[in-house]
Order: sequence, then C-alpha cells, then structure tokens
Amino acid sequence: MSRTPVVAIGTNGGPITADLLYQLEETIGKANLTPTGFLCTPSLKRVLKKTPVIASGYEPIWSDETGGVLGVTSLTSTNCPSALTKGTSVGTCHAAILGAWGQMLIATWDYELVVDKYTRKKSGNIEVTIYTSVDFAVLHEGGFAVIADATIA
Repeated sequence: MSRTPVVAIGTNGGPITADLLYQLEETIGKANLTPTGFLCTPSLKRVLKKTPVIASGYEPIWSDETGGVLGVTSLTSTNCPSALTKGTSVGTCHAAILGAWGQMLIATWDYELVVDKYTRKKSGNIEVTIYTSVDFAVLHEGGFAVIADATIA
C-alpha cells in the first residue's frame, strides 16, 4: 500500500522555506503529475507572506500577485492541521499540502432534505436541513505531498 509522500523539515520540525516547497513540487513531478493547488493554515500563510524566496531577497514565498505559492492556486483553511507534534515541538507544527487536486475524488450520495416550518413559526422562519453522505478518495497518492512539521516563529 502506498502512502502520500511527506517532506520532513527536521527532527523537531522547523521553519518552512522555499526549498522545501520546491521539494514538494519535485515529489509530485516524479509521479508525472503537475501540482494545481496549495493548502495551509492561515498562520502559516502569514509567515510565508513575510519569508523571502531567497535569503537576500524581498520577494515573498506567498504572493497574492502571482497566485499564491509556486504560481498555483493557494488557499488557507482552519481545517488544515495546526497542532501536530514532531520531536520536541509538541502541538505546534502546521501542515502544508501541495497537490494535483484533480487526483482527489469526492463522492456524495444519500441526500435527505428536511423542511421544518413549525419550530420557528413564531419568528416567521422556516428551518431547512440537508443530510448527505460524503466520501473522499485519492486516485494517485503521488499527486499530493505534505509538510507536517512546519513551525511558526
């Protein structure tokens, strides 16, 4: 069984750098795929917007003008892990995911729509609730690469 590749920063995690992001890109390229999107935590985005691509430069790793990171669509989510542990960095490591998102399959089924016009009738409201089942699968695990030990200074 194959697994999604992980690019490790260090024994205790560490700051994310442009070179680590290029390693993510290279890892996906070795699977003959092209990355289409980047996902990280909002706090990690803040750090990437202040970190230059090269140590003596001014161009940040995350640039809204170029589409984010590595020129691909880049988004943040609080659902991206931000309390991971690596070595002595306990509960402080953040995840970053680069992927060929076309390799992600999302299936939904078993819809149920419930319309409740009675519970909130005195306030003139109707409550609508939708229930569904959702599942996710990765078609080619080499289409994603993860950093799971990025620390924020």
